[in-house]
Amino acid sequence: MDLNYILGREQHTLHMAEASTSRSARAAHRAFAKAYGLKLAASGFPHAVLLTQAERHDMRTLQARPTGA
Repeated sequence: MDLNYILGREQHTLHMAEASTSRSARAAHRAFAKAYGLKLAASGFPHAVLLTQAERHDMRTLQARPTGA
């Protein structure tokens, strides 16, 4: 497969994750982006994992929750 195609698909799925209004949709799109990222990494292409703004928000929300009752 062409690396440009994989890069484009990864960027598209990251955009879709960013634009998604539900956590489940973000997770699904993110899973596709991760799979494309793994293909890129396996090809030797220098690649970094990026989080969408919504994912950063979800992580901050989870971190802010109290752990004890």
